[in-house]
Amino acid sequence: IPIFGCAIGLFTLAIYSKPYVNKLINTFGGCTFGVYLIHDNPKIRQYLWTEWLNNDAFCDSNTFPFRIIGSVVVVFVITAIIEYLRQITISRKIQLLIEKTIDIPYKLIKRTKLFTKT
Repeated sequence: IPIFGCAIGLFTLAIYSKPYVNKLINTFGGCTFGVYLIHDNPKIRQYLWTEWLNNDAFCDSNTFPFRIIGSVVVVFVITAIIEYLRQITISRKIQLLIEKTIDIPYKLIKRTKLFTKT
């Protein structure tokens, strides 16, 4: 029962709290799914963790925890940059193409006045 009360309290807090907006955080937040898809791709994952970073070779080292944290940060930042570049180049062009494609039937429907009030 205490867990249920905490859940209700957190839910209520989330509903009534003012949204926090930060452009940098929102930009990185928008890239996280792309980061996941890039680094979890089977071909990239094999190369990234075993060949490029080679963290297995440092398991017995005292610096291993710092190396792991650094590897994660570096992978996140690099893949976030890749995803951001994809968003501002390819994704925007595709979005414009979709908008133009959707706009054609809308203009035809508007021109024929099938859905206008009389």
